[in-house]
Amino acid sequence: MQSYLFLTDKNGEKIRCLSILDPKKAFKKGMISKAIMGIVKGTEPKVSHENFVANKEFKDFMHSIISKEIFNSPTLKEQAKKQKEGQVYIIDARTKDPKGNVPPYDIVGVVKVEGGKLVSGSYQQNNNHALVSPEGIFQLPESLEKKLVEEVNKLQ
Repeated sequence: MQSYLFLTDKNGEKIRCLSILDPKKAFKKGMISKAIMGIVKGTEPKVSHENFVANKEFKDFMHSIISKEIFNSPTLKEQAKKQKEGQVYIIDARTKDPKGNVPPYDIVGVVKVEGGKLVSGSYQQNNNHALVSPEGIFQLPESLEKKLVEEVNKLQ
């Protein structure tokens, strides 16, 4: 996922914010909180799980988009069709082995499956999902990522 690091001023203090917001829009109108993935502490130029603090407003916004958009995801619909019953886990694409041992911070959420279909209203976010982990910045399945970027850019 393309992300951008912005230097902003809050009450006279310089703060580094990470966002997926198009820089042209950010500089034109400023940034609202929902568009900020989180704050990057310190002066280290690279964003890491050690210097990143997630923004709850962004995470809540992201999960609200996912909860609506999962039913349009060809990948998730295909998984549900194959599985028939149970649950489909939405795995962060940055994980090294999605069919193996997936760390809890790489599970985005889960949705119930009945009769080979995703069940409306059954999406549950994983509060342990990390926007930035030792493997990098989060990566959603393509259709979900595209929709999230679109919706964040609409906020401005």
